[in-house]
Parts: sequence; structure tokens; C-alpha cells
Amino acid sequence: MELKDIIRNRRIELGLTMKQVADAVGVSEGTISKWESGNIGSMRLDKGLAISRVLSIDPRTLMGQSKEEFEAELDERPDSVWVPVIGRVAAGFRKIMNEEILGFEPVDYDLAESGRFFALRIAGDSMEPEIKKGATAIVRCQQDADSGDVCVVSIDKDEATCKRIQKTDNGIMLVSTNPAYLPKYFSAKDMRDERITILGRVMEVRTKF
Repeated sequence: MELKDIIRNRRIELGLTMKQVADAVGVSEGTISKWESGNIGSMRLDKGLAISRVLSIDPRTLMGQSKEEFEAELDERPDSVWVPVIGRVAAGFRKIMNEEILGFEPVDYDLAESGRFFALRIAGDSMEPEIKKGATAIVRCQQDADSGDVCVVSIDKDEATCKRIQKTDNGIMLVSTNPAYLPKYFSAKDMRDERITILGRVMEVRTKF
């Protein structure tokens, strides 16, 4: 498969428009269109790295470089990469990427290297004062986490919520920091039946004033 097809197919698979990718990478929509038409020669290394993160493509494949060539130019890599900000979460990363994208947030490059990320706009107040309503949570996609971690979880395969998890011998509890909300307990059977699913761990919270 040619590189232009890799870019186009991956963008479509993730449910992203050319404009959304262009905004995340920092180029014009016309540039994305050129890349998808096969005009890759003008792609700079920093833009190649950025689009590789947005589309989760191996950057060496995208840039057509050998491992040695790629590593020799790592000093030119960007300080951050961009991840999509969404207003809600469905059950599963593919559905996450098909949700309406509200914008993009920069994530430190070294952190972004640790996995696949999305950003979630917090709608409720159940985690206040630790996480305020309207804040943006930077979330690394993962299906498990340690007791005490703040995670995004899906309940009954419906829209997800942000809670601190506490593991027990027989299940898991979802704990709010707002005392107005009582903890919710799910048994090991609930977990096996996927009544509750961990979608990712909150790695950073950003509040804008």
C-alpha cells in the first residue's frame, strides 16, 4: 500500500476530516489533500512526526526512513503532539474517535510515546474540587489501572464517566471526590460481563480560566 493510501485510509478509519488533521498537524487542509494525493516530497520531519501521532502511524513508515535515519534526526522532533478533545466517551476507542471532536490539546512528546491518547472535556461535578467541571482530562487508553488511579470508565457500555478506582478482593469501586456522590461498587462478575470497562487512565488535568 502506498503512503498516500496509508494516510487517507487511517484518517477515514479514525473518523477524522482533512481539516481536523490539518489543524492538529499545523498545516493547511490543502496540504493534507496533497499528501493524500501522493505529493509527500514536501513533508517536513516535524510535520511527519505530528501526523504520525494524530493517525497512530509508525513515523518511520510515514517518513520512508530507515530506523537509523529516523533516530539520527530525533533531535528535530516537536516538543509535543496533538490529541483530539471530545465531549463525551462511548465504550471503546474506535467509538471515542468517532465522537464529535471539540478541538485538540498538545501532549508532551515523551508522554505521548507511552501509548494512545485522547482528551475528555469533563461535564459533571462529581470529581470536584480535584477535577472541576469544564476541565480537560488528558487520558491514556488502557484497559487496566492501579487502585487509586483516576480513570475514564464505561458503565453498562453506555456513556462513560471519570472516577477514582479502588480495587477490592471481589470487585471494584468508583469513588467521587465530591462528597455529594456515593461510591459505586461493581463485582468481579460485573467486570467479566463488561458492565464496567476501564477505557483509560487520566494522566493530566487542565483547567482554563
